[in-house]
Amino acid sequence: MLFFFELGLFLLIMVTLGLGEFVGRGAALAVWLVATTASIVAYGLARRALVPTTVPADPAAALDARWARTLLHYWGRTNLLLLLGACGLGGWYLLAAGPR
Repeated sequence: MLFFFELGLFLLIMVTLGLGEFVGRGAALAVWLVATTASIVAYGLARRALVPTTVPADPAAALDARWARTLLHYWGRTNLLLLLGACGLGGWYLLAAGPR
């Protein structure tokens, strides 16, 4: 499961670097911020839907609940990396703009 979060993050980094080098750093920053915002909003919605209020008695349902917690754990860590990347990309944008 972690692989898919890492793959998505890798693809976002590659797209962002390509946009930053060939189109413009503003476009790269915009794409990164949109992806970060979408991921954080979707995480909040998924967290509300996937976190059970009680422990299920059925073993299959308990396994599903553990998978949901695992998914949310890795998704939350990916969101932290996205926020760190937004700070880094914002710094890159500001450094490239130079003094005015």
